[in-house]
Amino acid sequence: MPNSFFDKLSANLTNATRTVSQNLKNSTDASKLMSQITAENRNIQENLNAIGKLYYDICKDEPDEAFRPMVEAIIKSEQRIAELQ
Repeated sequence: MPNSFFDKLSANLTNATRTVSQNLKNSTDASKLMSQITAENRNIQENLNAIGKLYYDICKDEPDEAFRPMVEAIIKSEQRIAELQ
């Protein structure tokens, strides 16, 4: 009978250890996926910024009507920076 108690205790501890280990692995896997997603989102943002900068550099003198308010805001900020310097 005493062995039965310790056998059950040992089995329960083993199962608990497996569960904790699996949960830790799942958490680590989720963290890795989130890191990869964050890196891809950063890549998207960098490329969108590059597209915007390129458009601005090419078309700032005659921007499409949809972009005119943003282009004018950039020009105004550039002028203000020049004044502050």
